[in-house]
Amino acid sequence: MTPPSARAYSPGVGSRIGGVLGVACAVLSFSIFPTAVLAQKAPDFTLNGLDGRAVRLSEAAAGRVTLINFWATWCVPCVKELPHLQSLQDRLADRGLRVLSVSTDGPDRLAAVSAFVGRYGFTMPVLLDSRSEAVALFDPRLVLPFTVILDRAGRVRFAHQGYSPGDERLFENEVLSLLEEAEARPKAKPAVRVNESLLLRLPSASSGDADREGYAEVLDQLELTASSGGLLAGVRVDGAVSLSPLEASVRLAKRYAQYSTKALRARAGDFHASLGRGLVFSLVKVFEEEGLDYVVDTTVDGGQVALGADPFNGEAFGGFVDRPEDRSVRDKVLGGALGWKIAGFGTVRVQAATAALEPGGAFGSRRADLGSVSLEVPGLRGLAEIYGEFSLIRRRTYDAEAPVNGHGLYVGSKLRAGRFSLLLEMKDYRELNFEYARPPLLEAEELDIVAGQFDLDRTDVTGFAARIDHYSPASATLLYAKGLLVDDSPEAHPQYGAYERRIGHVFGGVEKKFSGGGYLNALAGWRSESASSVAFLSTDGTTVHDQLNVNWPLAGRWSLEADWKHKVFDGDGYGYHEVRAGLSLHRSPRWVLSVLYERTTDPAVVFATGRKDFWAGQLELRLAGGHSLRLFAGATKGSMKCAGGVCRLFPPFEGVRLEAFLRF
Repeated sequence: MTPPSARAYSPGVGSRIGGVLGVACAVLSFSIFPTAVLAQKAPDFTLNGLDGRAVRLSEAAAGRVTLINFWATWCVPCVKELPHLQSLQDRLADRGLRVLSVSTDGPDRLAAVSAFVGRYGFTMPVLLDSRSEAVALFDPRLVLPFTVILDRAGRVRFAHQGYSPGDERLFENEVLSLLEEAEARPKAKPAVRVNESLLLRLPSASSGDADREGYAEVLDQLELTASSGGLLAGVRVDGAVSLSPLEASVRLAKRYAQYSTKALRARAGDFHASLGRGLVFSLVKVFEEEGLDYVVDTTVDGGQVALGADPFNGEAFGGFVDRPEDRSVRDKVLGGALGWKIAGFGTVRVQAATAALEPGGAFGSRRADLGSVSLEVPGLRGLAEIYGEFSLIRRRTYDAEAPVNGHGLYVGSKLRAGRFSLLLEMKDYRELNFEYARPPLLEAEELDIVAGQFDLDRTDVTGFAARIDHYSPASATLLYAKGLLVDDSPEAHPQYGAYERRIGHVFGGVEKKFSGGGYLNALAGWRSESASSVAFLSTDGTTVHDQLNVNWPLAGRWSLEADWKHKVFDGDGYGYHEVRAGLSLHRSPRWVLSVLYERTTDPAVVFATGRKDFWAGQLELRLAGGHSLRLFAGATKGSMKCAGGVCRLFPPFEGVRLEAFLRF
């Protein structure tokens, strides 16, 4: 989803008021909520590991110092950080440390998670937060990576956002300090956590549409969570103050209450939900939009119950979904699943969902009924893993009386032989166009430079993907290659009619970690697309792309990071080239200074923005307790960037932005 273009604003009195207000709010928050408030009991959660076994935080962390790290397979800083966490686990586990590595990848990318962990040989526990349950409690802004450390009593004593070379020494010092402490047994009492996100936005006069005012504003999201044992409750309040003209608004955005044990979870209010690998239903935290600018944190508002007692587990949920583009529209949904774990074999699961939708949906659905059956075999003699899911869908639309029937088929398998691993995936989707489904894409989502060319349609598409890796632990070197073939040729597309479209994409690269803390990841690829419809004019052609990410350690805690992404598109009558680059100076663990540059000759972007070159500077301060301040000045055309030690999406913007992330 593309964010709307920036609106015009002429700096003046409003700019000065906004600056004072933004800084005042940040300072006030720091003074009212001291960092000591961090030393409270962490909210409990239960997630499944890669082996399918449920892991409850309170049990896994009992009597131990626990480091929880949130990451994703496409997050470059996470890839750099995770080996250091594995090393901490190896060296300090006998002294009482437990590292819990929590993947935030959605259900559509779980095959990539298993392959990722296997290729590096990680042995620390890897938990799957594919429904955004844990990350919503600890890192609601989903700025990755994010690390928290609990003491032996389960209290949050340390929090840190992002990764800069040298941060691992900070983590180790914090862990060693907590290991020396005697285990405390605080009185059982509710723990209260506050997460506040503040954004001051001051666009330049040349940004956006000149006929729209009121764009200079302060946005605030305040999340309050209270927990005690298995009880959890929370609210989120969104506020906005427009500075030109002066207007203010406040609304209750989220509220929920939950009771959970290791085998039971009952929740009322807002929640994320997914079924299977997303072929039937998926509403989780994703990087569709940037946190406070154009927030898309869609949830179900209703009730949810989940039960798990081997060999069976099940869940049911129902409620309303508010569309982010129009919150007055409420779609009704009802879904559930039942699973059976067969000892020594795998897990069979049945999923189903039904929805009644209001007019104006993405696919014009009036009613949709979906169901699927999945089979997961986690291990075949330690050499292979297999997952398969087949779904059926029947939709009724507002513009036709006859129902639309379709199906979805996804199969993923991972094979291992020595240092080699092979991930094979295939998809076959027919009329699988349900507004709240997110089936596996198969495209390499870490290649954000070509993300706008990914095949997203599910009317009549078949695809195959294969990725091969060879990892050498002795030299800390990874060699990898991936290929993709897609046939997207519907006979009666509801918008474009009949057309033929075929896509091929291959790329390969090398990743190297150096003993002194250096890092290099370089890849190059070629993509070809042929389409018979003019609807695909901007992607019909060949694309050559390359990218490079390098870290150079300097003296002490200083390091340099360079990030480069480049592509050249050559189509029939439509061509352009694009560059995204960044150079960052890190001083672990406190600050990162970055210079960002983008250049594009894409006619659509040049026409909309009136420019080809976009320069910006950014300073990020990471304060004790997980707080951070980020100052951005310049222009960006809008893109995902994994630079400066974090991964986040930048919306189209020109001007000055001050962001504060405060966690207590």
